[in-house]
Amino acid sequence: MLLNYEEIKNLGLLSDDNPLNYNNATYNLVIGAIINAHGQTVDEYKIPPQGMVMVVSKEKFCLKPNIIGYTTVKNSLSVSGILSINIGIVDCQYNGPISSVLINFGKNEFEIKKGQAFMRMTFHDFTTVNNNIPLKHESTFMDEAHYARERKKDAMILGNKFLYLNKEIESFKLETKKSLVEYFAKLSVIISIIIGALSLAYSTYTSRSESETIQKYQSSRFVMDKLIKRDSILKQDSIKLDNKLNEIETLLKTIDASPKKKR
Repeated sequence: MLLNYEEIKNLGLLSDDNPLNYNNATYNLVIGAIINAHGQTVDEYKIPPQGMVMVVSKEKFCLKPNIIGYTTVKNSLSVSGILSINIGIVDCQYNGPISSVLINFGKNEFEIKKGQAFMRMTFHDFTTVNNNIPLKHESTFMDEAHYARERKKDAMILGNKFLYLNKEIESFKLETKKSLVEYFAKLSVIISIIIGALSLAYSTYTSRSESETIQKYQSSRFVMDKLIKRDSILKQDSIKLDNKLNEIETLLKTIDASPKKKR
């Protein structure tokens, strides 16, 4: 059964809560700590486009054996391009704060601060059984400092960019250049062999009739010209591809260096 705000308060399911954050049957969790990719705790942070950061709730949970919580996203953040991940169930008997990773899917940076709402909670009770399964000890953080240390480790593993597109594009660019260099090297060897063969053939057939020699030479020369033309086209395509990759790289750098706007 879904609990209303009076039941939530009377059961003492939250500590460090704010009466103004209660709705009829929900509670808005607020940011108590912001942990950046270096494991530093800050009071405010500007999430860049495609950036992400970890936040920890100010409120602490103290759930009963027959109470579970559900975390959901804040619509006001979602419409601004900010998605809160690792949402879901808060197990019964859980004690401690909870955390989430915020990702900026918008085109502009987004500023967050301590005390800002980032997640919505609902609480439900259920009928327990005699052999109720206890919560694992390592999932219950009675020590707030312990919880903070664990989340700092997680934040440093995650980094501050979603998908790391800059690195992926740079890697693709290097691999493409490498492949093209290898291809042109092989093609140059083939052309050199053909040219050598044509020279040898021309010398061999000089003793034959002039018309026959010219005809065979022209036929061979036609094949060689096609190969040279194909080589030229591939080189032009390589230059165009390289320019396009440079444009993408410049665009990403422009996005990262875009003027910072407060929201």
